[in-house]
Amino acid sequence: MRNILKYALYVVLIIASSLARAQDTALLERMYDDFSSRLTTLDISYVLEMLPADMTGNAVVSFQDEAYRLSADGLEIYCDGKSVWTLDNISKEVIIEPVTDDGEDFIRNPASLFLGLKDNFKVTDISEGGHMREPDVKDVVYTLVPVVECGMDECQIQIKKNGDLYHGSFIMSAGQIDIVRILVNSITRSAKRDIGYFRPAQSFDSSWIVTDLR
Repeated sequence: MRNILKYALYVVLIIASSLARAQDTALLERMYDDFSSRLTTLDISYVLEMLPADMTGNAVVSFQDEAYRLSADGLEIYCDGKSVWTLDNISKEVIIEPVTDDGEDFIRNPASLFLGLKDNFKVTDISEGGHMREPDVKDVVYTLVPVVECGMDECQIQIKKNGDLYHGSFIMSAGQIDIVRILVNSITRSAKRDIGYFRPAQSFDSSWIVTDLR
């Protein structure tokens, strides 16, 4: 089950990068400019639709340029643009991997999304969608499909008229998870941080299982 959660947390990061590089539209370009100029933090809720039962949870993800950090339910993921650390604080296990730019590596290593999504996804439809919290408010909904193999068949991204990311729904190609739905509860923007912010601050003593694949 925790492996499924780790997979889900990688999928969470698709939302921000999908909006940032998906298509040359004014709304998406405005959001990309905003993301690229500051440190952005998303507080999200997610639902993983799968058999035999759905999984729900909450997570916080912060990102700037090619770096990010994410935490949820005892798991932490750090990426400084070169390496990815996946920490399971419950089992005291950490896996360290290099960042790659392989198109098929999107889900396992979401750092590649920030670098190449503009060339790997395309917008097929733009429509108007209702706002879950305020039914009378209408947002912009983008339907995107990948042009490379990346573990997804289609996704829909909902953006508020002010350019803020609101909701994403992802139809997965194959595996244990059928659909991932993510709701953005809040967005915080701040000055960019030193790259050390995107690396684990703790050391891993003999009580940790460390797998370094770099």
